Amino acid sequence: MENQKIITITGYRSFELGIFQAKDPKLSLLYKFIKQSLIEWVENGVEWVVIGGNLGVELWAAEMVVELRQEGYAIQLAVILPFVDYGKQWNEKNKDLLNKILAVADYVNYVSQRPYEHPRQLSNHTRFLAQHTDMLWAIYDTLYPGKSQFFIKEFTKIKGEVNVYLVGMDELQDFSYNQLSD
Repeated sequence: MENQKIITITGYRSFELGIFQAKDPKLSLLYKFIKQSLIEWVENGVEWVVIGGNLGVELWAAEMVVELRQEGYAIQLAVILPFVDYGKQWNEKNKDLLNKILAVADYVNYVSQRPYEHPRQLSNHTRFLAQHTDMLWAIYDTLYPGKSQFFIKEFTKIKGEVNVYLVGMDELQDFSYNQLSD
């Protein structure tokens, strides 16, 4: 973890975890897990969290970064979207969440300065994040594939497995049990 100052965060989309409402008890546990993990990262030198703007783990992590900043932690948030107009096809609730995060991020930019035209823009986005961040932290279990598998696979190919930390279902389950027993 030494010299890891900038981390990319990704993981499951909300629908892949069956989370469709803010009041879902699973989301409450995920917020706690993400926040606790971020505190550990910050205490070990992480200064920037970078997300690509995906619904689910990425935006939840961004919300926790904002909360930690309000609590006095020195952590910054970058949202680097794959292309202009990212999320324009989302429903209003999801657009509002993305826009809320974009409004409070320390840095916002696009890898492609054009609207979506080709899948290559997504692979260029992954390549850019891998080249400009120190590591990837993902809530993702290879036994339960999801949309992030392509991002994680490409990032790993560029950065190497040593720079990719996957949080699997067992780790989340252990955290859940510990929370319930406290």
